[in-house]
Amino acid sequence: MSGRLGSISFASEQALGGSRQATQQDRVRLEVVRAADGQRVFLAVVADGEGHRRAGEAAEAVIQNVFQAVEKTASRSLPSALREGLEAGGRALHHGAEKWEGKASVAATAVAIHRGRAYVASVGHTRAYRVREARTAPIGPIDSRLLGGPDSVDIWAGEPDGLALMPGDQIVLASDGLTQVSPEDSRPYVDPNDVARHVQGNPPLEAARHLISMALGRDVLDNVSVAVIQVAIRKERSRWPLAVLGAAVFVALAGVAGVLVAPLFTSTPTPGAPADLGYAVVVEGSARTTAQDGQGQTVGNLGTIPAGVSVVALSDLRLSLQTRSNTGGDISALTLYLASGGQLELTTVDLGVQTPQTVITLQAGRLLVDRGGGTRETWVHAGGQRVGFAASGMGTVGLSLLADGVTLDCLVGRCVVEVGTEEVVFDAPAEIAIAGSSAGSSQSVPTEAIRAWNSLCGGCLPSP
Repeated sequence: MSGRLGSISFASEQALGGSRQATQQDRVRLEVVRAADGQRVFLAVVADGEGHRRAGEAAEAVIQNVFQAVEKTASRSLPSALREGLEAGGRALHHGAEKWEGKASVAATAVAIHRGRAYVASVGHTRAYRVREARTAPIGPIDSRLLGGPDSVDIWAGEPDGLALMPGDQIVLASDGLTQVSPEDSRPYVDPNDVARHVQGNPPLEAARHLISMALGRDVLDNVSVAVIQVAIRKERSRWPLAVLGAAVFVALAGVAGVLVAPLFTSTPTPGAPADLGYAVVVEGSARTTAQDGQGQTVGNLGTIPAGVSVVALSDLRLSLQTRSNTGGDISALTLYLASGGQLELTTVDLGVQTPQTVITLQAGRLLVDRGGGTRETWVHAGGQRVGFAASGMGTVGLSLLADGVTLDCLVGRCVVEVGTEEVVFDAPAEIAIAGSSAGSSQSVPTEAIRAWNSLCGGCLPSP
């Protein structure tokens, strides 16, 4: 779900994790409520129930008590209202021990935002983070004691004056499924220190889905719930610089000063090298997939598609690329947009050669490839041609594969196309049409083409 309150936008997403028999015991609620003095308050609670098949209902009971406490209290007393709500939720679990069979326990984190300040209270292992200027700061401690458990618990509440929020700040709430340590490699499913890198510059719903997709891609066992709250950037900033910000985040994290300009294409896929190291996650839309063994299925939001699989877009499709490999580098900066009816193959999502590489084969229709930054080699094969980015950093290229050939729109950055034995490099914005082994001259990208690509990606390009 998603919504907005003034300068605050928000969204949440959940996934079961584990086996298909898993039940959803997490609960998330994000709403605008009115406090007792009539003031509008944004309230978000993530609760993680444990220990019983009805633990999700116990988590819902805790959330209900928090909302009731805020609605009964004046807005100037939000810290105490959050604490009292969690305490009331704990009492409800004890009083309802027969209902929960004495086993259900709940961890919960609550955030109330009013007049530019965030008030936080928590108990147990659910988490809150503030993301600011590409840095992740945890809010509050982690405690193994839970509401409804056998031990007494202390509700943690932050400073009475709350946290002052700045334009561009994001607050991320998550159940512990997101950051638990994987038994397979003893690493967190999503490293808390990486939260900023994965959400900054993304709208709340996309950010929440992206975090969950990473945990799902690493075979998380527990339920995963994420809520993202975004403070709007000042109006004088256009939407387009968010992409620049994404590249700056990568540069800061990589410890590289200045603009990266080294050529990308120094290696080609090695025959016999392992190709099935990565996967795509459906962020928006739905697709029909066909594996190499001929088996097919329909994949919807947050569904995963492994490398080597063919994809037909049943609607306009947005795919986020992920990897389980430590060689993945900056793969999360790559996003694919396939127009409805289009078809592609995830030839190599993350091939771990000297330079990590992604290869996509466009089989029909229109495909937009957006790289938010980094140095990852990215190739698209279409109609016998090979197209990619000729320099590191940000790049966006649109390809239309029709019966009479390929039209390439270099929209951001520097693009390269191999035509026959010749390699042609050109700077955005430019369009080139290729028929067989013959390429036309470069020309300006038509305004209607830019608008069409922008419609496909939801406004990722500057307006023409």
